[in-house]
Amino acid sequence: MANRAWLYCRIDGGHEHEAKQLLDNQEQRLLDYCAQQGLQVAGCTKTVGSSKGELEKLASLGLEKDGFDFLVTVSASRLSRDTMHLLTHAQKLADSGIGICMVNEGICTLPVQEAEQDNSMTMGGLAQ
Repeated sequence: MANRAWLYCRIDGGHEHEAKQLLDNQEQRLLDYCAQQGLQVAGCTKTVGSSKGELEKLASLGLEKDGFDFLVTVSASRLSRDTMHLLTHAQKLADSGIGICMVNEGICTLPVQEAEQDNSMTMGGLAQ
């Protein structure tokens, strides 16, 4: 299984200095998580404000450009506050072999291997 991770850090808003510090804190937490899980960090997106459209851009980067195998974020709410929106995109990514890891929730959708692909997400921790 490939192990390239793309980090996604987002906050709702705040003053510039505070926003930078909060985003840097999220990034460090995700870097630590990836190190523990044996994931190689391929890149990072940091954004302030609405996440509208961000999940689609990240999905495109992962699917069309083969940029990563896991999308890693501190919480599901960083990707979307609309559960159906999140699940739809998580399934689309899973169907293409890309997992999503949400650290706070302790959830990681494992990429579906081609030989065992059954168009469903597998939930659980990363296998060591």
